Amino acid sequence: MSAERQLSGSLDRGDRSQQEALQPTEIIRFINGYRGVTIAGAPAVGGSSLGIAIRECIDGESFFYDAGRGIRSATGHRRSTTKYMPRDRSKDDAVDAKTRRLVERATPEHPAIIVGKIAALEALKLTLKDPQRIQIARALVTCDRKKAAARAVKRTLEDIDEEFFALVDERKAGRISEATFTIKTLELSEIRAETTISATIDDIQNRVREDLAFWWTIRPEIADVDIYDERATAIVNGQRYSLYNIRVSTNHGGVKGATHDLIEKLKEIGAVEGVPTEKTQDEKVVVFEASKDQSR
Repeated sequence: MSAERQLSGSLDRGDRSQQEALQPTEIIRFINGYRGVTIAGAPAVGGSSLGIAIRECIDGESFFYDAGRGIRSATGHRRSTTKYMPRDRSKDDAVDAKTRRLVERATPEHPAIIVGKIAALEALKLTLKDPQRIQIARALVTCDRKKAAARAVKRTLEDIDEEFFALVDERKAGRISEATFTIKTLELSEIRAETTISATIDDIQNRVREDLAFWWTIRPEIADVDIYDERATAIVNGQRYSLYNIRVSTNHGGVKGATHDLIEKLKEIGAVEGVPTEKTQDEKVVVFEASKDQSR
């Protein structure tokens, strides 16, 4: 079977789902001074999709930022990856600075939904600095490693299919030669063949080790802390604080179930309330989305 046939037979064009598509089952608004929520989690647990789903549930305008997209863009990665992305600390400093700006700018009426591996640390520091003015929920999302790897494999294969269809369009338009098309198609086929559950589990484990080692050197507040543990803590101003006040899982109900659970837990801590509304999804506005700059 040709490489082109292997690729084109895997997905009908138009069927791609970039995240587990969700219509908001409940519209919510932030209350009691809460400015939004940060969402952290290990690679491929569904943090980005959860952030998007929560964004769709917000009543009115919101700020949305997926820090991982910023890191991938800064390190030259075109597609989602479970591999470690070597970089200097300036890339992470820029992401954290943007997180701080968003939290400062957000209000309960215009909340911030921030997806980022260590976004909770910045949110915690801002809350402790001015607790009367700033409150932001800090959620950790978890998932079984095999399920996370399966999600990552599916996402990578979808990315490959999307790139293949783009190549088909370029060939039809005469923007690339037949030889270039064949070479690039073979490259995509090789990546597809190497994208397996076992290899992806190894990639995720290596990335977690490398990421933690990197952050421990540049963020002393979380030195030697496993930030993917719901009991994770950070030392701020000489005192130890819980990094998260909410934990949800995509293990059984997927992103849809985690969205419901996150909303319920946000209600429990007094951060949000339900809003009876006739608004449709088309009426919702995201006033700032930095995803073009993913979970880091």
